[in-house]
Amino acid sequence: MVVMDPAYISETNRGVAPARPGEFAPLRLGPTAASAPAST
Repeated sequence: MVVMDPAYISETNRGVAPARPGEFAPLRLGPTAASAPAST
């Protein structure tokens, strides 16, 4: 799991895990695709 400084995590999202690899499709902008970063 990615460790993030608590200053950047809201109370609402404090217990939510980061996105898993493959959870979101890459964003396609014409010929360019951008994937969300994911760590394992």
